[in-house]
Amino acid sequence: MVDRELIELSQQLKQVEEKGFAQFKIEEEDLPYLISNLGTVRAQYDGNECGFVEYNYKSEGLYSASSTGELEFHTECTEFDEAPPKYLLLYCIHPCERGGVTKLLNLSSFFESLPEKDKNVVGNEAIEFGSTPGLLADKGFVQSSVYPIFSAKKNCFRFSKKCMNYESSDELVSIINKFDKFSEENFIGIKLEKGDVLIWNNHLLAHSRTSYVDKKRKLKRYWIND
Repeated sequence: MVDRELIELSQQLKQVEEKGFAQFKIEEEDLPYLISNLGTVRAQYDGNECGFVEYNYKSEGLYSASSTGELEFHTECTEFDEAPPKYLLLYCIHPCERGGVTKLLNLSSFFESLPEKDKNVVGNEAIEFGSTPGLLADKGFVQSSVYPIFSAKKNCFRFSKKCMNYESSDELVSIINKFDKFSEENFIGIKLEKGDVLIWNNHLLAHSRTSYVDKKRKLKRYWIND
């Protein structure tokens, strides 16, 4: 990378720290350098450093990143006992023309919008987080963990509306209803084009995805610990 590109990269990484996310163009060959400036790569479900978000017919009709369906707001790796990766990085290899929009939502802002009694529930009531049906169908992967949604000590949120068991708690049901309204009004929609990289703080931002049609859509995915 030339000096100008290094300066631009430094500015983008600063934006990740200040705003929680950044989207910009980068050459695929420069991804290792970019990642090394964020932290260390964490292995994907299959043990590889890089995962691919792409269509798999086995997942069609299931709730899965490998289907063409919509994904609800979630943070990554909620089902593991170890701390979730600090950053999630997506690199667009093949975009889709219709749909497939990534949505980001600041969970910290949502938390601050809650009354104190709701904050106490979010920070203290432990709930079970599980794997998606798509992971079972695609990779035979099943995992679960039990944690509160928010850890003040680690300044980290675990959230997965579709894959956390909150229905038995009236307080959490009420909070999730508030979340639905908040997310509709405050999400940021991002359309990825070929060569785009999108990085965000997985401890503070949840993400979702709209449904799409083009089954050639393909992204590289990295989990990064700080």
